[in-house]
Amino acid sequence: MSTITPAAEINKNEGTQIGEKALQITQNALERFLSSADVNAAYAAAVAHQKSMIIPAAEVVAYLGVWLGGNVSAGGKEAAGGSGGVGRVISRPVDVIVSDERGVRVKPAMDVSGILRAVFIAASILTAVYWIFGRRRD
Repeated sequence: MSTITPAAEINKNEGTQIGEKALQITQNALERFLSSADVNAAYAAAVAHQKSMIIPAAEVVAYLGVWLGGNVSAGGKEAAGGSGGVGRVISRPVDVIVSDERGVRVKPAMDVSGILRAVFIAASILTAVYWIFGRRRD
């Protein structure tokens, strides 16, 4: 049967406090991250105009990876801990819902940045293909 001396108990408590502090920091970061993955954080609320109601609809995607680690030496005198994570929130408009006297209609939103990105990627691929295969003929 092992007995814990008062000095060892203090060191054990310090290690526990460090681990709890690392966990609290991670939880706070996670809460901030997930609060940004909200439609209301990226887009305005519904708009009433004359006899129409316009509701923007968005797609919000969140990616998250978190890790926790810790180390307590065999004597219990030193404690180390750590945590980390990586994540990204992507949001984009997808539709606009219009409700008026004629009924409810869903109109797709045009993502101009997505179209420009696709044009840029296609132009880059065509340029690369030209440089690779076009130079062989010379």
